[in-house]
Amino acid sequence: MKQGGYKMGYNIAIDGPAGAGKSTIAKLVAKELGFIYVDTGAMYRGLAVHFLKKGDRTGRSREDRGSMRGCKGRAWL
Repeated sequence: MKQGGYKMGYNIAIDGPAGAGKSTIAKLVAKELGFIYVDTGAMYRGLAVHFLKKGDRTGRSREDRGSMRGCKGRAWL
C-alpha cells in the first residue's frame, strides 16, 4: 500500500514483563514475516549511557522538561 509516494508497512510491538520471552518471540516473528527486528531496549540503554556520560541523569534538558509538562496535560505521553 502506498500513501503520498511512501510504501506503508507494519509495526509490531510486543509488551510484557521482564523474562517473559518478548525478545525471543519478536525475533522469531520478524524472521517468519521477513521483517526487520529492532531491539528498542538496546536503543534505550544506549541513550541512557549517552546521557550519563554527559552528566544528565534525567536524559532531558530543561527545555525538554518544560515542553513535556504541556504534553502530559494532553495525554501525549
